[in-house]
Amino acid sequence: MICRDALQKKRLANPGMQGKVTWWNMSSPDFVFRKRVTIGGRTVRWLDIKNLYLPMHAGNTTRAKVDRMVTQANAYNNDWGPGGFVFQAGYCDKLRADLADVAMVLDGSFLELEGETDPPSTGDDTDDV
Repeated sequence: MICRDALQKKRLANPGMQGKVTWWNMSSPDFVFRKRVTIGGRTVRWLDIKNLYLPMHAGNTTRAKVDRMVTQANAYNNDWGPGGFVFQAGYCDKLRADLADVAMVLDGSFLELEGETDPPSTGDDTDDV
């Protein structure tokens, strides 16, 4: 239901593209919530997980990545509503400030992820029998 509503919203916002707006040109955050989710008093409709840490003193490469995240957040906001990024390795205050107008910034470094992982590769492609 939420996906169909977002698709219809995008079609209505782009009348010249009525037949061209499809699932293939919708943005795709990692999580889209069907029900209202509130984090820190703010409604969040999507979350996107980032497995990186951006030291803001690193120069142009970092600035380009932040600019891409702003563009990405704007697309998610247009399609799904307000949302946020979860940085698995944490984030610095400058990054939070740079993204504050477009997305919530959350620290995922404290999350304990559980589950099975593949054993380390031995470099041998044969199965043990």
